[in-house]
Amino acid sequence: MNEADLTFLMPAMHSEHRFWHEENDRWGEDTCRWQREMAVAVEQLKRLESAVQSHSQAVAQHVRAVDDNERALQEHEQSMHAYEDGQCNFGEQERLQNRHKSQAAKHVACRQQHEELKRDLHEFLTKLHILSAGL
Repeated sequence: MNEADLTFLMPAMHSEHRFWHEENDRWGEDTCRWQREMAVAVEQLKRLESAVQSHSQAVAQHVRAVDDNERALQEHEQSMHAYEDGQCNFGEQERLQNRHKSQAAKHVACRQQHEELKRDLHEFLTKLHILSAGL
């Protein structure tokens, strides 16, 4: 290539360089926007992680409530059998009735908690699965 050829090509090279500068500017704008969006995504991920932990703790708490409910039910059942077998005095009847009322109220509360947790978890996990399916 001689000097005349280079001189002829200079305007085209300058034009190409201007285009590249403009393109680099657009890429810079894109990458700045992406950095902001990723910072938001990181914060959203932290909130999501917190929500997963919160739901997990709610499940663990409910497991304990169900276990406690079952244990109380079995104890009440044993007390009733003992009463029926004559192993308890007549004064125990009122205590058994009161215990039964208390157990019924606890069972209703546990049922309500279970249904709420079931609904909340279904909604949360459905959204989480939809989100993760696209990854």
